[in-house]
Amino acid sequence: MDELKKLRERIDETDTQLVELLHRRAEIVLQVREAKGREKADVYSPSREQQILERVRTLAKEGNFPEKSLDQVFAAIISATRSLVGELSIGFVAPEYSLCHQAALKQFGSAVKFAPLASVSEVFQLTANGELAYGVVPAEDSAQGLRTETFATFFSSALHVIAEIALKEQQYVHRYFVLGLRPAAPTAKDKTSLLVVARERAGALHELLRPFATHGLTMTKIESKMMNDNAWEYAFAIDVLGNCADAPVRAALEEVAAQAAFLKVLGSYPAAE
Repeated sequence: MDELKKLRERIDETDTQLVELLHRRAEIVLQVREAKGREKADVYSPSREQQILERVRTLAKEGNFPEKSLDQVFAAIISATRSLVGELSIGFVAPEYSLCHQAALKQFGSAVKFAPLASVSEVFQLTANGELAYGVVPAEDSAQGLRTETFATFFSSALHVIAEIALKEQQYVHRYFVLGLRPAAPTAKDKTSLLVVARERAGALHELLRPFATHGLTMTKIESKMMNDNAWEYAFAIDVLGNCADAPVRAALEEVAAQAAFLKVLGSYPAAE
């Protein structure tokens, strides 16, 4: 029993140190808040949070704490200390506890203010006018493909995709977009999503895709969707690896724009694990 008592005392001492370290981290976050205020930077930075979690995953391999659990612990720490920088209001497509809500929780944690909304278009609208800090909308799933309402709304929206969220439910994979007013900061592992409408002529799609191969880019997705019965014919949703600020991606997009009837860059953002 003496040995068990000593071990428990060591756990108590370690827990005390953990709490002290968390307080120290919170103090630094408050300094970050002041710096962000001076620089007028966004409260939420998906690229920075991605870097933190990737570093934690590397560290998790060097000890006995379960790797997946350590990831969850740090996601909760990030969410909690982010609230010190400023409260975030996050819109998602209702109802509460839906997959969309789960996606929002996975991305932002519980230390934010969530707003369940009736439709994708309402999430777009309230995010665009600043009533919400960010919005979460369904992008696609392995059963139904692209979500028409989401991609159709992008045609008339100035919002950017700043992050993607992947959820697995039984045999299906669901993908969600995080919407913001400003583009996400570049990372080393970005993905860029596009909406492209080809001109009505033979070989038009082949012409649209050639620049990606020419500039050595990897397409991870291409899917067609009728966005409107007459106005847009078929639009192609395309994902390529890289950031639209990268020289090869930028060059390819310029060539695609010259060939397409319509091109819209939805955003460049950290690729989901």
